[in-house]
Amino acid sequence: MEYLKQYINFCLFKTTLKDLPKSVPFLQASLVVYLIVGFLIQANISDPFEAFIESLIEIVFTTILIFILLIFAGKFSSFVQTFTAFIISENIIFALMLPIAVWMDFFDDIISISVCVLLVVCYIVWYLLVISYLIRQLLSISKAAAFTMSFCYAVVTYIGPFMMLQF
Repeated sequence: MEYLKQYINFCLFKTTLKDLPKSVPFLQASLVVYLIVGFLIQANISDPFEAFIESLIEIVFTTILIFILLIFAGKFSSFVQTFTAFIISENIIFALMLPIAVWMDFFDDIISISVCVLLVVCYIVWYLLVISYLIRQLLSISKAAAFTMSFCYAVVTYIGPFMMLQF
């Protein structure tokens, strides 16, 4: 539970990447949670089998992108810590967003749907800011460059698998 608190503080910009613990079992548990949360979000908009495959592809893409970032940063020794930070940050934010995404399916009126969409957009911006914060610490680059990279990361890891399954 202490590890989770540290990662929550990271998502709230209270700690740095260097402050986060390295733990392979925690990373493995995080990956299981990532698959479950990803599956639940994707299953809300597609069939269960496709949702599961898309979640697996997201993990592969995430792993590849983090691997590339660590090679460029010359910090491959921090793979477990960095990979866990990416996965846990996404788990925390998307687990909080999941009820809103599901709840949105039950509304018919434009005001309720608009509020849900606004909340989802806020969570996505928070997600991009956290990933940007992580990339900025990893590569020691400007906030603008890190935010641009976080946007590219999000497009590749989420829209990439979706597009792959469309063909």
